[in-house]
Order: sequence, then C-alpha cells, then structure tokens
Amino acid sequence: MPTKRVSFLAATALLMLSLTGAAARDLDLSKPEDGILASNKIACGSLKEGFIGHATWRGRVYSRVTWEQDRYLFDVVGYNVRRCPKVTDPKRGTGYRVVSREIMLYLKPGTDEVLKTWDNPFTGETVEVMPVKNDPVNLPPVMPIGRDGKPYRFSGEIIGDLVVRNLPASLYYPIPIGSKYPAAVGGYAQAMEIYTHFIPKDQLLTDSEEPLEGLHLAWHRFGKWMPWMKMGDRPGFLIFTTYGWRVGSPDELPAPIKNALATDEFALFRAPPPPDDPRPMMDEYTQYGAEMDAAGRSMGGK
Repeated sequence: MPTKRVSFLAATALLMLSLTGAAARDLDLSKPEDGILASNKIACGSLKEGFIGHATWRGRVYSRVTWEQDRYLFDVVGYNVRRCPKVTDPKRGTGYRVVSREIMLYLKPGTDEVLKTWDNPFTGETVEVMPVKNDPVNLPPVMPIGRDGKPYRFSGEIIGDLVVRNLPASLYYPIPIGSKYPAAVGGYAQAMEIYTHFIPKDQLLTDSEEPLEGLHLAWHRFGKWMPWMKMGDRPGFLIFTTYGWRVGSPDELPAPIKNALATDEFALFRAPPPPDDPRPMMDEYTQYGAEMDAAGRSMGGK
C-alpha cells in the first residue's frame, strides 16, 4: 500500500499545535460561556491570565443650562489600566471581574495644556481643578449565570466586519459626603453614562489569547457639575463626549497622560490594583471627600 505523505506545512502546523495547545475556536455569542469570553476580551483586551490592558480617551466637556446657550468648557484626556482575573463559582460557572485605576485630566479647550485653576463663568469664582484620580475602579464579577439565576446574554450586534456593543448606565444615589460639603456636591448624584465599543469581528469572535488590536470606543456622560466646580445642586449639567481606543503600552498614550504618569502624583496609576483587591469603586465624590480630608480642609457649605 502506498505510504501517506504529510506536507511540510501540515507537519509544521501539527508541531505548532502540539507546542501551543488546542487550536483557537470560534465563539458563539448566543452561548453564555462564549458571551462571557467575548465580554472579557472587550473589558481587558485579552483572555490571557495576568494580561494588563491599557485604554485612553479624548474629548470635550460642555455645560447645559435650560434656556442658556451651551458652553464649551474644557477638553479632557483619560487613561485606564486594568486586569481581569478569573472568578469561578460552583453554581454560576467561570467568569471574570475588572480591577482597575483611572485618571482624567481637564485641558484648556483646543490644547494639551493641563488646567490647574479655572475661572467659573457661572459663579465668577476661580477654583482649583481636581483631575480624576479614581483608585480603584473595580466592577462586580460577570458570570455565565447571573445573580438572578438567568444565563448571561451578550449585548452586542454583528454589523459587517464589526461587533458593536452599547452599554448605558443610569446612576442615581445619595452622595455620602453631601452633608459635609453641601455647596460643592449637593445631595444626590445623577448621571447617565453611555459606552459604545467597536471591535473587529475576526479578532473578537475567537477564544485566542491574542490581544485585541482594533478596539475603539465612544464614551458619553450626562451628569451633575464636578465637585471642584463648587456648584452643588445648581440647575444644569455637564455633557462629556469622547472617543477612545486601546493601546499596547503606556508609551502609546497621549502626551498629557504620559507626562502625568511620570510624576509622583500619578505614580500609582502606572499599574492596576492586585487581582484580589476588595475595595469598592471610587467616584468623583469619594475622591473629592478623600482629597479634602487628606489636605485637612473642611469646606463645609463652601
């Protein structure tokens, strides 16, 4: 009988498979387990255990006050560094959680000049600008079976060569430091944040551990004045409109962020928290209270 011959390319492929493990497979977004994998890749950029993800965004901030012309107040540039440790539950399956830190700088409109102070056109007061320094930004686990017992459903749509996912988040809660700093923060936090991700389909719909290279995003926020603006519950709100993208390393970040990370003030934000970080998420209000307390300042009603 003739001997079957294996081509050089086939032999090479078999060798590589034996060295790297099972071949990557396509993901079926209708299955909770595969939807979790896709969501994990979007969240951190790779399924590889210990992978550190880096994302940045830029945009503008406008004010809106009823029956007044909208104002273009600042530009912003931000950075988030994160990891997605695996989480396993005997009843809910294997998922992941996000542990991260992030910063956002306020810039003079149309420039990369970081604002240290700002002349508030609404109050006539010159105020100290407080950049966003959220440590941490930790999210609860995402699992194949939710806390309500229902299977996970991936919220996205395949459009041509892209997977597009839209994630709105409506926020409304009493501000813990409201009684201490009423004129700065007011009584309740209220905001709507909308994230939209755009990911190449061929990169996302596989369980390969190769990093996502083409993820882009839009982030919009409609919410109350920032605490450092000292406007409390004054009528009106801010509109953040930004675009963002994933970077391979901090070397690819916009110049204002790279410059900030090189300083002692932002040194902590060069890396994400440890995988088992148990702390709750910091927001603009807890940050404001922490920084005021650390500085020994009690602004009371001012």
